[in-house]
Amino acid sequence: MGATVTVTIDDSRLVRMINGSKGDITPMIIADAVEYGIYQELGQEGRPARPCARPAVESVRPEFEAMFHTDEALTRAGVQGIVKKGASRVEILWKQNIVTKGVVDTGAYLNGVHVEEA
Repeated sequence: MGATVTVTIDDSRLVRMINGSKGDITPMIIADAVEYGIYQELGQEGRPARPCARPAVESVRPEFEAMFHTDEALTRAGVQGIVKKGASRVEILWKQNIVTKGVVDTGAYLNGVHVEEA
């Protein structure tokens, strides 16, 4: 018979987080208010992509995931706060990317990036 391995998982933190949030977390949407934002992000025929949203999300992802390992994440208010902080951080970085990447914009794209409750 082969060797056996016993794995013990301590999910008490996860259980406390779920019980503390009671499932009533308000999702947040980060969006732009222009029709052409998707073309800036993905490019189009004859025009290169100038991704601004994806890099913002990817740069916030590790920080966002780490916040769920804090004591703040054990309550509904804490989880909601983390969701809002993450969304706000993405909004800020998305706007910074629009400026630093030299995306051609009349100001509508930059000013249209916003966070709202779903």
